This record gives sequence, C-alpha cells and structure tokens, in this order.
Amino acid sequence: RFKQGYYASVSYLDDLLKDLFNSLTSHGLLDNTYIVFSSDHGYHLGSKRSIKKSSLWNASTNVPLLVSGPNIASQVIESPVSLVDIYPTILDITNVSHPTSHTLDGSSLFNVNSGSSSKGVLSAGSWQELEVGEAGKAHHQHHALLTSDYKYILYSSGEDELYNIIDDREEFVDLTSASFNQQFRRIAHEVLGMDVDSIRSPISSFQNLFYGDFEQGLNGWFPSVADSKRYVQSSNSELNTRHLVLADNSAGICENKNVRLRQEGEYKLNFQAYSESEGAQLRFNLKFSDGNSPTTLMDQIFSINSTVSSYSHNFNIPEIPVDAIKALRIQLLTGAGVHIDNIEIINILSQEESLSPCSQASLVATDIALSSVEIDTLKSLIDQPDFNCVSLSGLAQQQWYKVIPETEFGIIITRLQSNFDPIIQLSDNCAAPNDGDLQCSNLRNDNLEALLISAQPGQEYAFRVANKKRILSQTIPGRTLYENMDHLIPQISDGILTTNHPVYSNINIQSVTFRLYPANNPNNGQDYTVAYNENAEYDLNSLNLVPGNYGIQARYMINLMSIETPFGPPTLFEIGNSNLAETGDIELSKFLVSPNPVPLGATSVTISTPPTTDDYTARPLKISLIDILGRTIIEYPLTQWSNHFNFEFPSNLGKGIYFIRVLDMNGDESLLKLMM
Repeated sequence: RFKQGYYASVSYLDDLLKDLFNSLTSHGLLDNTYIVFSSDHGYHLGSKRSIKKSSLWNASTNVPLLVSGPNIASQVIESPVSLVDIYPTILDITNVSHPTSHTLDGSSLFNVNSGSSSKGVLSAGSWQELEVGEAGKAHHQHHALLTSDYKYILYSSGEDELYNIIDDREEFVDLTSASFNQQFRRIAHEVLGMDVDSIRSPISSFQNLFYGDFEQGLNGWFPSVADSKRYVQSSNSELNTRHLVLADNSAGICENKNVRLRQEGEYKLNFQAYSESEGAQLRFNLKFSDGNSPTTLMDQIFSINSTVSSYSHNFNIPEIPVDAIKALRIQLLTGAGVHIDNIEIINILSQEESLSPCSQASLVATDIALSSVEIDTLKSLIDQPDFNCVSLSGLAQQQWYKVIPETEFGIIITRLQSNFDPIIQLSDNCAAPNDGDLQCSNLRNDNLEALLISAQPGQEYAFRVANKKRILSQTIPGRTLYENMDHLIPQISDGILTTNHPVYSNINIQSVTFRLYPANNPNNGQDYTVAYNENAEYDLNSLNLVPGNYGIQARYMINLMSIETPFGPPTLFEIGNSNLAETGDIELSKFLVSPNPVPLGATSVTISTPPTTDDYTARPLKISLIDILGRTIIEYPLTQWSNHFNFEFPSNLGKGIYFIRVLDMNGDESLLKLMM
C-alpha cells in the first residue's frame, strides 16, 4: 500500500506535467521556453530495509534532472551532477554573467561533457536541530562524495562506506574493507576534507550509539510525550552543552533506535548526569528484536548524584542478527529534573583499534629537501589518543604520519613556524601505540626537531608530531619528512682504509669515528675520530698493530644537532707477519657471496663454493633473491655449475638488506645475507 500511494503520486505528477505542456503549446510558448525538471530528493520504498528519504544512498540522492528548450541538443550526461548546477545553468541559458564576488558551488551543465568529466559531487545529510542563527556542525553531519564510478559515504560517527555504483547500483556491497580500495578510500576522504571542515577520520566506528551528545537536539530520540521541546535544554551552570532533561517519571522516558551493534563482544555504557532532586534513579534498558519477542541485552539502574558525575557499566553482547532493531530506553524511575549528556555505547575492542595511528597516519615525504616538502598543518582529531611522552596532553595540536624505511636507520625531521616548539613520538607497533616501543625526540633547536630511529627495512612505523607548548590553534603550519640513512662500511685494500660516501638532501657528515678491536674480543676496542672527507684514505699500517685478526666499524656525526649515527656492520681483516688484508667473504653455510656489502653502483655479486668443497650433491639447483619480508624478487634455475655464479641484480633494486637463497641438489637451503 505504501508503494501504491507513492506511485499514485507519481502518476498525478505526470498528469500535471501533461497539463503544463498542453498549456504552453496552446499559447505558442513551448518552442521558446526552457524547462528544468527535477526533485529535491528521492525516496526509499523498502530498498536497504528503509522507508524514508534521509539517507545518502542512491534511493534518496538519485533524482531526475532534465533540461529542455531552444538550442539544447538531445543528449544524456553520464557524469555526476548536482542540483547546485541548476543555478549556473540557468545563468548561461539567460546569458547572465556569473557573479564576480564569489565562486559558485555548482557548474553549468553546458560545461559538462558526457562521459568525460571527473567531477565529484558532494552531498550532506543531517537532522540536526538548530537555534535561529546557529551554524550546523560538520562533524554532526553525514557526507558523501560521488564520482563516475564510486560513491564514498562518511558518517558523523566516523563509519564510512564505499560502493562501486557501476557494478552495484543498489549499493549492497560495501568495499571499505577491501585492501585494493584503501588508496581510493583515503583520497575520497581527503577530497571531502577540502570542502568540509572538521570531518572525522575514516575509521571503524567504536561508538555504537549515534546522537548521544544531544547537540542535534532529539535527532534519533523519541520522547514519551508530544511536547518534545521540554526534553532538550541548552547549556547551564552544570553542563556547558545542549543535553537531555527528564522532568519527572510521568514524562521521563526517552528511546533511541539508532543503536548499531555489528558484532558480539564486550561493551561499555558511559554517560554524565546530575539531578535537581535527591534520590533520583535512572534505568537504562537495551533490547533487540528480530521479529520475535524483544530480548534484553542490558538492564541497569543508576542512582544519580546532585552534582555532575560520570557513570559507566560494562556488559557483554552475544551474537545477534545484524539487521535486528536495537533500542536503548532511558527511564526516570524516581526523582525529578535529571540532566543527562554524552551517552555512549562503546565496543571496547573496536575502540582500542580506532585509537591506533594506523587509522590516522598519512605517508610522510622521504629523502627530499625539507624546504621542498609541502606545508602541512597539525590538528587535534576527536578520536585521537593522548600524547603520553613528556607529559604532553592530547589537547596539543598533533599529526600522525607513517613511513616504511628502506635502510636500517633514519632520521625524522620536522620544522614548525617559529613560535611553536615541536616534539616527535615514534611507535613501532601501529596497532597498539601505547603498548609498542614508544620513543620521544629530545634533539631540539628552536622550531626544528629531529629523531634518529633504528628500523627494520620494509616494516611500517608510525610517528606523530605535536607542539610542546600546547598552543591550541586551528592550524599550525609545519614541514615533516623522513631521511633514509646508510651505514659507513669500512673497505680495506693493501692496508688502506676507505668507506662508502652517503649523500643526503638535508644533512652533511661532519666527522667519522672508527672502532678497531681484536676479532676475539669486540668489547676491547679503540675509537679513532677524524674529520670526514669523502676522498680520505687511512693507512692502517701506521698503527703498528700486532699480527692477528681484527674487526673495524664506523659511525659518523652529522651537522644537524650533532647527531651521532649507530656503528655499522664490521669489516674483518687479518694482519700477518708482513702484510694486512681484508678477509673479504664471510662463509654462511655452504656458499660464499662477494663482495658483501655491495659497493654503490655494483650490478652483481659472485656466489661460490669454498675451494675445499668437492661434494657434487652440494652444487646449487636454484638461486633466488628475496627481500626482508621474504618476497621473491628474482629467481635463477641452474643447469651448470663451475664453483661460482655471477648473480645480476634487477635494475630497480633499492638500498637495504636482502637475502640470497640457494637450493642445492640435496634439497638443503642456504641463506646469504646481502647488504646493498
């Protein structure tokens, strides 16, 4: 019957349009009249289990838009357009100039080429109740971005949805969890953020009760009496925000059916309240119904104090149908004038996940000049956890970044404008930063901050930047980047010591420290510090070392805050009775690799068996190059073997640690660690 009534209205509209066209024709006006036909919204007729208009799905947002008139060719525009495009279209039809005082939100349909426009259409939805002259809050609204192929929806809770509207016009398959769509998901959110202030980060919502702050009035709440205005009160001396008021037990029931429980598990009810009378009691009852008798999930009574207090209650929810109706009822049992605010139903596990930097971090610029990094702004997000290094508060402006280092160590550099004092915090556990290896920077020079980190190449690290002075501002401009850094690798030839020569965009090497030690006693070493010269050569024979085996390592100091790097891997060498020579290859299992470390610019290494090996079955069948994550980069099957093999690298191989895996005829595997 509902659909019958709707389509009856459509038929009635068709008759009215027929009357309009007949009248224009009879008066000779049809051929010189422009007609724009559209609607303010669509309507759900049961699609997605909904009968309403207030959604951002296609059934609500997809409306007809037809324009006819003189000199308008018949065509269909496949690109997404919006109702805000009608005004500039009418300006073009009537040859009226566009305003110069401001930019129009829409674009003329005459400028949209069928099927070729990449323009996205923004839309928003909210039931927020506002006082006269009060501006709506963006983070209380829902927003959507429509492109030619996709629709991205971001709800006020932080939940988001992504649909392929070409293959899934009914929007049944949410693609937000698909790994191959994460880049588009992030870009869509960034595009929304350009036009909408203060939107939430796209995260899996842990807040399972919408509109519990009453900033949108009774949106989502259903009171027990018709006079709903008495239920919401503006700020007072006790609560500084709009909130719910239950007058007495005759008008003291309010219910919310906007409860989304998507999984079983442990939940927590939180709220704030105070009572104008003594002995007030509130009852919170949560039920669900899937067509059968309602089932109680939580039923708890609270005694309410006369001053504002926080209340909470933990409860467990079993597995229930996702599409079941869930409702939270608040009932005033005794007392009068109870004020309630900030009601939450929290999924505890999802809350922990949502507070991770993974959900808020963006990739940081790497290995370029700091001056060329695009200016970013620090921000405090609603769902962002507190800064827990050096007593910084979560109220400080801060920004999450992530980086995937290419080498074993590197440096984070950030610069804020002069009146702020930056600080950096690193976490090596993106899923749970407070349980990870937290490290805060302590290298500071006015508005410049740096943090040297040891890293596992290929692993994702999260870090955030904040202003130490806790100055709250809408925007704090700054630049942040990550510089991959290389170890100095000693190389010895005929008693002469040289090193590789790292070159960086933002830092210079000032001095080098060599640590020389007996191979059998690494802790008994001697340090030698010299000024850095990339062409320098050091004569080890001048040290008059006694014959034996030695190791040597190198580290260096950079000009940025005199930071010292860690010592790099050792080079082993031997001093005989009359000469000094680098030992060269280090045997790992049955095979040798040379040179290792690989010099800058080298395109191959040689893999060989020791001269003493004459076991035919130890000869290799297959040699593979794998990265630090265990992924095979290139593989060579061998049909012949002559005690050595020249292993060539792919041309695009980056710096870092790799492994050469050798499979021999016995079925045994050997791993050779390779440092590029």
